[in-house]
Amino acid sequence: LHGVQNKALFALGLIRGLGGNVNEKTKEAFANEIFNLTGEHSPDSNDILSIKYDERSNSLTTYKNDDKTELSVDNFNNMYDLPVIRTIDIQRYLDSFLPWLNNKHRQPFLVVGPDGCGKGTLLRYCFRQLRSTQVAILHCSAQTSPIHVIQKLNQSCIQVSSTNGRTYRPKDCENLILYVKDINLPKLDKWGTSQLIEFLQQ
Repeated sequence: LHGVQNKALFALGLIRGLGGNVNEKTKEAFANEIFNLTGEHSPDSNDILSIKYDERSNSLTTYKNDDKTELSVDNFNNMYDLPVIRTIDIQRYLDSFLPWLNNKHRQPFLVVGPDGCGKGTLLRYCFRQLRSTQVAILHCSAQTSPIHVIQKLNQSCIQVSSTNGRTYRPKDCENLILYVKDINLPKLDKWGTSQLIEFLQQ
C-alpha cells in the first residue's frame, strides 16, 4: 500500500497484497468483497483480477496483451535469457511484485508455483530491469544450511565497519539481491523446523 493516494489504488493494493497467497477463485471472491466495501468496481466484470491502476486517469483499467514484442529465432538461443511475452497474466504478476524490488521499499518475498511455470524466467526479467543491482543465487538442496547463506554473502559482499558494527556491502554495485532457489528442499530438523528459513527470517 506504499504511495496509495486514493480509494481505487487502495482497493487494488488490498487485492494484490492480501489476495496474493490464495488461489484464483478465492482471490476473485475477495476482490468482489473489497470492491463492495470500497465502492469501487472492476472495469471488466468477467475478469476482475486483470486490472491495473492508470495514473493518467486516476482510475482502474484492464490490462491488454502487449503486441509490440518483436522476436526472432535468435531470441531463443540462450535458455537462461529467454524473452518474456507480456501477456495479461505476466503484466499482472510483474505489477504485483516489482514494487518489492524498488529501492524505496524493498522487501523479501516468495514466488511460489509448480515446476516449470516460469517463476525463474519472470524473476530474471525483473532483475534485468534493475540498475546497479547484482543477484547472488543460492541453489538449495537437502543439505543447505545458514552457513551456505553466509558463504554466498561473503562471496558477493565486503564487510565494512560502521557505527552500527560490521555490515555487508555489495562488492561491485549499490544493491545485492539474494535469490534463494528451491527453499523448500532443505531437510527439517527433529522439531520440524527449517534452520535455513528460521535464519532468513531473522
